[in-house]
Amino acid sequence: MKGEVKVSYQGMPGAYSEKATRQLLGSSVNVVAVGYPSFEEAFLAVEREEADFGVLPIQNSLGGSIHANYDLLLKYGLHIVGEYDLRVEHSLLALPGVSKTDIKTVISHPQALAQCAHTISTMGAQPRAEYDTAGSAKMLADNQWKDTAAVASDLAAEYYGLQVLERNVEDDEGNFTRFLLLSKKEDLGLDARAETEFKTSLVFSFMDSNEKGQLYKALSAFSLRDIDLAKIESRPWGHTAEQQYQEMLESSDFSLTAASARRKYSYLFYVDIIGHQTDETIINALRHLREFCKFVRVLGSYPTKGKLSGDVRKTLEAVGAYQANPITASPAIMPQEHQPLRLTIGIYGFGNFGQFLAKTMSKAHQVRATSRTNYATVAAQLDCEYFPSTQLEQFFDGLDVLVLGVSILSFESVLNKIPKQFLEKLVIVDVLSVKTHPKQIMLRDLPESASILCTHPMFGPESGKYSWRGLPMMFEKVRVLSGEHSHVMDAFLRIFETEMCRMLEMTCESHDEYAASSQFLTHLTGRILSVQGVKNTPIDTRGFKNLVRLVEDTCKDSFDLFQGLYEFNPNSEQQIQKFRESLNEVTNLLVEKTPKRTQPALPVGGTTMSEKYPQNPLLGKIAPSKTVVIHGMAKQLEAEGKDVWSLCVGEP
Repeated sequence: MKGEVKVSYQGMPGAYSEKATRQLLGSSVNVVAVGYPSFEEAFLAVEREEADFGVLPIQNSLGGSIHANYDLLLKYGLHIVGEYDLRVEHSLLALPGVSKTDIKTVISHPQALAQCAHTISTMGAQPRAEYDTAGSAKMLADNQWKDTAAVASDLAAEYYGLQVLERNVEDDEGNFTRFLLLSKKEDLGLDARAETEFKTSLVFSFMDSNEKGQLYKALSAFSLRDIDLAKIESRPWGHTAEQQYQEMLESSDFSLTAASARRKYSYLFYVDIIGHQTDETIINALRHLREFCKFVRVLGSYPTKGKLSGDVRKTLEAVGAYQANPITASPAIMPQEHQPLRLTIGIYGFGNFGQFLAKTMSKAHQVRATSRTNYATVAAQLDCEYFPSTQLEQFFDGLDVLVLGVSILSFESVLNKIPKQFLEKLVIVDVLSVKTHPKQIMLRDLPESASILCTHPMFGPESGKYSWRGLPMMFEKVRVLSGEHSHVMDAFLRIFETEMCRMLEMTCESHDEYAASSQFLTHLTGRILSVQGVKNTPIDTRGFKNLVRLVEDTCKDSFDLFQGLYEFNPNSEQQIQKFRESLNEVTNLLVEKTPKRTQPALPVGGTTMSEKYPQNPLLGKIAPSKTVVIHGMAKQLEAEGKDVWSLCVGEP
């Protein structure tokens, strides 16, 4: 067996396709990723056995399907043996020593520029389209342009000696590209069928494109058998399809008339279904489909969610390159020699956020919960064991990890109420939105035998409702007292890695410095606009709708959270002061730019109305009626966006 595995991809070194290859197959030196100028050349490399596998993009969550690769799947006899969803994280790259203020031009692939349009616009720079992302980074490095930046992957920065000015400059965080792992040899992955979800991709076309209801009939072959359809894509019936169809006719006694074999506007349908082609239901569905389709070809059955099995896994193992979970590999969490550890995790404080964490943690670990309020029913629904506050000894017995799911304001008092003997030799985890405050308290008050992991999952029940994929998870291993505790911490963090969070290892102090200018400022702006009474109008612009959404999102959180962000982050007061100064500066600028308007001319005769008809001096001494006072209060409350019912009689 040769000592390396070659993988073809399209693009320059540092391209997102190479990044997907590294994340799917691992970063071993024995996995050699080779870039090719075009998609077809990357396909050909696998076809000619110059490469063992190919990693090619097939669809993007924002840009849609990559039609050229659908056509190449049909043209070449390669088999799909795996898939991987890459979170596309655009970075702004520049020469070392260059700052953002120096940048006048930003270069990249047109699609990448479009996906970062807002960031580029706010910089005041001009976008310039080039062939691809990594190629733009290389062009920048080769030409040593100090007034130019490139939008590309952070991997490209490593290749070409560039600095990352800013990460995640894309306008939409939901930017994912699905890549297919291709092989010349069919690999059914039968060794992993029992415990792994599989997807099967196929392509078909009808006998007669003009017959009514054909697509309905085709899809019914799957729906009648409760087979989940994951994707359907149509492509024109072209020369490649015609060639393969004729070969099929020559090898069988099935025949069609020339007229029906070739019509204008005939289409192929590419379909992804959940299940394996050897499943009985799918065998029957394919048999049903072939009854009224002139062409059916299965492109492959393969594990979902970036898992590897069968010959792919064996090939990587043979060169010492296989990792049990390459999809979750990260510098923050190194692969372990032993099997993944099943933790016993205790969540102390089982409110909304504690329940939110428990729902995911209980998938692979034993989770316990305790709280002042009785959440026994909720805990049972989440597959957790609930202990009332009167059974703390049983709750703590045998715990590996204690997650403190309490509020910022109550954190210190709650921690000090827990008997210290229960906290001995545990890994203690906090999940607060401020970090220096709990770090200092835990270092001061926890037993010396307890290890400390500070974390901030920067999402919640709303933003993480459907998936944690791509969402940021900050952590600092503050105190690690043993190898066993280190392993426990890694296993705990792997929960978030497995859910494909974006792991951010940084100090608590750095977190709070960043948070003051992002998280606190967001909440501050939302709260100010809430007091101002900002709400939807019939003529809302997109920008104004975003402001209303900001108000709604920030006010969904408790005021205690906002108070905690202010009270326990020393950087927050500076943000308030900067906000005041900025408001004054902008206001003064408006006043300065407003032209002075002349006073209106006096009426004929040179006297004003008040001079001509002076008020009775006794008028100012008359107190307003109660009706007028109540009416004024009601109008003020309405202006603040509050619903008011006034019971005063009469309308002044």
